[in-house]
Amino acid sequence: MRPLWHYTCEHGWASLGEEGYVIPGRKLSERATTMAGQFSWFTDLAVPIRDALGLTQQLAKCDRTAYRYRVTDPVDVWPWVEWARLIPRDDRVALEAAPGARPKHWYVAVLPVPVVLDLRP
Repeated sequence: MRPLWHYTCEHGWASLGEEGYVIPGRKLSERATTMAGQFSWFTDLAVPIRDALGLTQQLAKCDRTAYRYRVTDPVDVWPWVEWARLIPRDDRVALEAAPGARPKHWYVAVLPVPVVLDLRP
């Protein structure tokens, strides 16, 4: 498998540090009730493309591409296209219909995934 990456902002980096576990949003906060918040998100893109990955700054004003983490054990990470078949169609379409979205580069996990800091500003 190709390397997988997790991108985050300074807030995420403050939680993860040099290494740690990326945890799905629903396990971090009761407010993470959206479909996207049910997963932790990864990509096979070593250089982030904001629109392709849904990391625009339209909702969150921080730069969610500032820090790049490399997945050290991808055993619990799955291609989005496999998960997408298991969730309600309307939820899937809402995520995939964003302008510029590239779901074939999305990977998700519902369990904690170990990562190490790979690139920082």
